[in-house]
Amino acid sequence: GQTEKEPDFELNIDRKPDRITILSAFEGGKAGEIVSFLLITLNTDAKTVAVLQIPADTYYSGQVTLAAEYKNRLANEIAQGAETPVANAMKSVSDLISDSLAVHIDYTAHMTKDQLANVIDTVGGVTLDIPYAIGLDDGTIIKSGRTLLGGSSAAGLVSYNQFSDGFTSELHIHKLLFTAFVSSVKNNVDSKVMSVCAVDIRQNMTTTVTGTGGSDVFILKKLSEPDYENIRFAKLATERLSLGSGMFSVVCRKAVVEQINGFVDIYKEPLTEEKFDPHGRLTDDDAMVSTLYSSNMQQPTIYSAKQIIDGEIKIK
Repeated sequence: GQTEKEPDFELNIDRKPDRITILSAFEGGKAGEIVSFLLITLNTDAKTVAVLQIPADTYYSGQVTLAAEYKNRLANEIAQGAETPVANAMKSVSDLISDSLAVHIDYTAHMTKDQLANVIDTVGGVTLDIPYAIGLDDGTIIKSGRTLLGGSSAAGLVSYNQFSDGFTSELHIHKLLFTAFVSSVKNNVDSKVMSVCAVDIRQNMTTTVTGTGGSDVFILKKLSEPDYENIRFAKLATERLSLGSGMFSVVCRKAVVEQINGFVDIYKEPLTEEKFDPHGRLTDDDAMVSTLYSSNMQQPTIYSAKQIIDGEIKIK
């Protein structure tokens, strides 16, 4: 392939210190099918976590989704006999997100459904308020009520497709599970076993986070250290669009630039619209797409983990 050109924005936008960004991707039931992308920003100084949820069906030029970009790259890597196909496909997607959204990504982490299940079991499961009995694809029935879920049930909810449209399109299940996971780390993992736990978690993902110098332990600590009101979630500002080849989430440029400046908050100087999506990858000459791309929309609601614990988002 061609040589990778460093994206321009990295050269001339100064980052704030004490920020770590991690792009996480989670597979549903099928290998290669990503159902969730999270861009997690840790502000290690102020002890805050910002989780930007990037829809797996985010639109890229030529009616390609982010999930398809990953899947296609993975298939290519496997066909070419690559030794680390998942890591290579993650790098490709990370470069695409980094270049288009003009965000610097420090680390990537990818989990299959089974790996996510193991990670959740490592911290003692997660507790969720389940409003009605849910039958998962593998035949498991999750009972209604306040329930401690084991890893495989919790991981099954990530790709469960019977939730209401509104709940699904807001990507709410990922906010609930992330909050429940952090809550389990806070409640079940004391500092003595933090390092053991971090190693177990790291071994259950394909990640560029290493164990060298304890960076895995550091990240787990920084993820679980903030107060619940300082762990915040927002969905990337996109509008849903149905096209011939399927449903897409089209980025609304202006609102996303505001999100990067306000919510993600990694740069000393505000990102300008000119520096955003420098190669126009998030739009193309489709009239509907370009109209949405340049439209004005409100930034999506920001939710804190405290609001989630207090029941502001209900499973529907």
